[in-house]
Amino acid sequence: MLRGLYNATTAMQVETARLNAIANNIANAETTGYKKDKMVSQSFPDVLVARIGNKAGAVIRPFDIIGSINHGVHVDQVKTDWFQGPLQQTDNTTDLALTGNGFFVLRVGQNDYRYTRDGAFAVDADGYLVNQNGYRVQGYDNQNEFVDILVGNERFSVDPAGNIYTDQRQYAGTIAVEDFDNRDDALEKAGDNLYVVYDPEQYQSHPVGTGIKQGHIEVSNVDINKEITDMMEVYRHYESAQRIVSMLDQTLDKTVNEVGRV
Repeated sequence: MLRGLYNATTAMQVETARLNAIANNIANAETTGYKKDKMVSQSFPDVLVARIGNKAGAVIRPFDIIGSINHGVHVDQVKTDWFQGPLQQTDNTTDLALTGNGFFVLRVGQNDYRYTRDGAFAVDADGYLVNQNGYRVQGYDNQNEFVDILVGNERFSVDPAGNIYTDQRQYAGTIAVEDFDNRDDALEKAGDNLYVVYDPEQYQSHPVGTGIKQGHIEVSNVDINKEITDMMEVYRHYESAQRIVSMLDQTLDKTVNEVGRV
């Protein structure tokens, strides 16, 4: 009975975490380049408990199994859905959209970089291409290293390969588009629609030949209808777990205060 209480309460905690992820997705449904989150939960394996105290390689005594009893569920991780969102035409020359995998690279400090799918850029007072926070968009130099992109003004053009030309048709550089072999492990959200490398020593980005469309932005990949449906499902699951907790609490009350007197 106590295990049932634990299972039901952990289920309520998981559904609360799912609800938070869904609420965050809905709040960012209109955020340019936003990638929705989805929560992954797992049941706590009994074999882990059974192995506590055993030496490495020890064989657990087999036993007959009738049904399955575990120790509840827990939030395994919150994963990002990298599926590309639709492209929206803006006809703004500073708006850029990636047409495949990869990320724009932004310099936020000396040798400190962030990655984003949000291509709603602008040109700062010094003529550099920047994002909405003023972080400079990176391109490649002759050694394929990152470098700030000087475009001069907003009358520049970008071809599908990411090559930038000023209004005087002078080559200004190539926009850096980088990706990772395992994005789920390499990247984590850093706020402001940016991603940061979890462990720079272990995970290195590499250039990808993703096309770029000027005058377009990638909108969020959040499907509002699906999120609302998922929210209703979460509510029902939470409500069911809450009723189980209430039922078990009443049963325990009777066991202790009524049956215990007999």
